[in-house]
Amino acid sequence: MGEKAASLFLQQGHKSAAAILTKSLNRAMDYRNKGFIETCEKNGIEILHENIISADNSLHGGFTAGEEFIKIKNAPKALFCNSDSIALGILNVLNREKISVPKNVEIIAIGMTDNEYTKFSTPPITIVDIPIEKMAGKCIELIYDMLNQKLEKPTSVFVDAPLIIRNSCI
Repeated sequence: MGEKAASLFLQQGHKSAAAILTKSLNRAMDYRNKGFIETCEKNGIEILHENIISADNSLHGGFTAGEEFIKIKNAPKALFCNSDSIALGILNVLNREKISVPKNVEIIAIGMTDNEYTKFSTPPITIVDIPIEKMAGKCIELIYDMLNQKLEKPTSVFVDAPLIIRNSCI
């Protein structure tokens, strides 16, 4: 998911990016963060240490991170948020400060909550959507296979996460 976000910034010609990352809550979040940062580095998108802000995974955490982001001198125009709650909090600060999204800052987030929150924000936020229903279906299939002794070893299943491009990232 982080790779998809970085790839979109690459396609749009960004040379630097900022990231708002939550404190590690689980391995999946760590992989998203790592995927974003490594894909940026591999493709020449600079992420300076001072452009990585840690935040609580909440609207308030995003608001606080937004207060820090607007203080960055020459802040990058590309901003990755590893949760949509954080992105919504940041958007509040940017709107209050009349910092135009996407003209001055483009935002992409990992869609962790109900898709409607980001769909109807001002502007609507581009997300890499976590397909919860598909993931739940795959989990049920794995449990079924385990109960019927069709699984002999630990199994990993990957489900594609769609990129939903909206007005925050044009």
